[in-house]
Amino acid sequence: SGNTGIAYAMLGAALGYITLRQGDRVGLTIFADEVLASLKRSSSQGTWRQIVGALATHPVEKQNRARTTNLTRVLDQVMSKLTNRCLIALVSDLFFDLDELRDALAHLRHSRHDLIVFQVLDREEERFAFEDAAPFEGLEGEAALRIDPRALRKAYLEIFDAHRSGAEKMIKSFGYDYQKISTHDWLGPPLASFV
Repeated sequence: SGNTGIAYAMLGAALGYITLRQGDRVGLTIFADEVLASLKRSSSQGTWRQIVGALATHPVEKQNRARTTNLTRVLDQVMSKLTNRCLIALVSDLFFDLDELRDALAHLRHSRHDLIVFQVLDREEERFAFEDAAPFEGLEGEAALRIDPRALRKAYLEIFDAHRSGAEKMIKSFGYDYQKISTHDWLGPPLASFV
């Protein structure tokens, strides 16, 4: 949804700002099925402005949502440009296959990088509180389907929660930090965990 794209941008800008204020270098990679934009790590004064500019010019658009993300390939592209160990903040809905997520996490662990994952979810994805039959359009390129959401709610919520909790457990099992963020909640508490 549009809320999710806005939350990604706000969170990315806030993380960049906090990191720069701490005197650390920050970089940015925006990706869908491949890297769409990348800013080299820097601590210079203009870095935050570059981050905001990149986030503004590469929003989560429909054509990018329709592309299936290969997280391992994207992380390989990112890590090929890193010359030393660093903290990577992944901002994503985590709608990846859990085996693919495990492979990506193992690759990061092998490279000795640290990771904090911010899973950004829209409230409607978590609650599925729709009442009326309507066309539902997949965010990864699937065709629109007209469904009765009340008939699917229980099964959807079970599958959604199993995937979300499975991703969280997997991330934590690698020793990485995990924060779930709702697009309708204040960013303060999750950001405080980053500081």
